[in-house]
Amino acid sequence: MYDLDPDVARRAVGAADMRALLMMVFHHTGDQYWLSERFRPVRDIRLIAPEDAGLPADVRDEIRDAAMAVLTTVASAQNFPTGPVKLIVPVPAGGVTDVMARVVGQRFAQRRAHAIED
Repeated sequence: MYDLDPDVARRAVGAADMRALLMMVFHHTGDQYWLSERFRPVRDIRLIAPEDAGLPADVRDEIRDAAMAVLTTVASAQNFPTGPVKLIVPVPAGGVTDVMARVVGQRFAQRRAHAIED
């Protein structure tokens, strides 16, 4: 669906705020490691806090490397799913939730070019 240009991604990661990168890495990996004291940003009450979050260079490099790994993984997984998708709606047919699920399923099928199984 999308082609990830590694140079563009590297520049974006290099320019990104450390707090945002750290949040993205934790969100995508779910690894508590990224919440350890080592990665805790320095609290800054200024209106515009420094993008390095007060973290040492080696920590910032580790976060950037992890962010690139996450972006690469996400970009390579964009062809998923490869077959029909089953949308499970745990309510009886004919109700509002069922109707909404059918609308969402149709939109999904249109946008992703994948069928929704009945």
